[in-house]
Amino acid sequence: MSTTLLISDLHLGGRLNNDALRSDKVREQLKERVADVDRLILLGDILEFRHSPQRDALRDGLPILEDIATALRKGAEVVIVPGNHDWSFLERWNAHRAAEENPSPLLLDNVISSGEASEAGSAVAQALGRTVEFRYPGMWVEDGVYATHGHYLDVHALLPTVERLGAGALQRLSGEMVPLAAKPADYERVLAPWYAFIGASVERLSVASSTRRATTGARAYERLKSRRPSAKAFGVGLRAGVAALNATGIGPLSAELSGQAVIASAMHGIDEVDARLSIGAEHLIFGHCHRPGPLASDDAEAWLTRVGTKLHNTGNWVFEPRFQKSGGQDGAYWPGTGVVLEGGKPPRVDRIVVGLTADDLLGDRKNGRGTTPPPELTA
Repeated sequence: MSTTLLISDLHLGGRLNNDALRSDKVREQLKERVADVDRLILLGDILEFRHSPQRDALRDGLPILEDIATALRKGAEVVIVPGNHDWSFLERWNAHRAAEENPSPLLLDNVISSGEASEAGSAVAQALGRTVEFRYPGMWVEDGVYATHGHYLDVHALLPTVERLGAGALQRLSGEMVPLAAKPADYERVLAPWYAFIGASVERLSVASSTRRATTGARAYERLKSRRPSAKAFGVGLRAGVAALNATGIGPLSAELSGQAVIASAMHGIDEVDARLSIGAEHLIFGHCHRPGPLASDDAEAWLTRVGTKLHNTGNWVFEPRFQKSGGQDGAYWPGTGVVLEGGKPPRVDRIVVGLTADDLLGDRKNGRGTTPPPELTA
């Protein structure tokens, strides 16, 4: 019986120091799980190339991947589907395509070798000690099951995240919207310039500057949720700002930041992507929003697209005490989950990390050192 495990949003090597796999205890539980799989799919945001220069992320992240690889079976496959935080895994491949006079169409499932992808891709393959295949913007895991990181949903999300505003502004400036009958190239046209700009700028940012940029969402969220008198004024300003953006045509956007609104935003976005790309899968697996599902407590109907596609989210492997500690391991955003497919059965959420405390997840780090935005604001 063949087993495939999909995990995403490891964010290894970031300056925020919130990647849970730095903890030996967390890593041991993942290693125990991957020892039983025939194929491991790393579904995006594996290395943190947006808050750290590549050299730093690779220096800190590759030893962790190398350690995890020691638990894999000799013949186990490893596939990487890049996301928005590790989009530069494809910098060589993208540059080659841009230089071509008539590049081949961007498909739903493009197969790329690690050498074709980038120097970083080759470094990861070397760390994992095996041939690593890159697929983008997603891959057919098996008949009827499609997996993608999910960052295309930012084009349609309802919350005013940086990604959503960037995509909206680029569409507005170019006058070219992602059409109702879209292709992957339509999404790349809107998102790729933004990703390239961030990738280039982070190489020049100081630690303090990159940390401030990475924590903008967290500071805004904390201010909005605080009991200080200024929170009310901030909320009024947020609503006014969102209304102004909607008036310019960048919306529709919502100023509501409740947990329900956050999930609704992600589901709305991935529903639009599924419909516009006409993916046609029975099951669609994605990551990106850091919220695994469907969980036992979820409304199953909420995890269906308008065309009846069943949605599954892999969750995350980052730990931020300010936003996850209170929920404990039963919290929706608690790290250490994935999606597993076994023997032709439907995909299911797999809680891999169990029985660990917040201190275990922090490892040798001090409580509160991490400063990442809450999961719902990290798109």
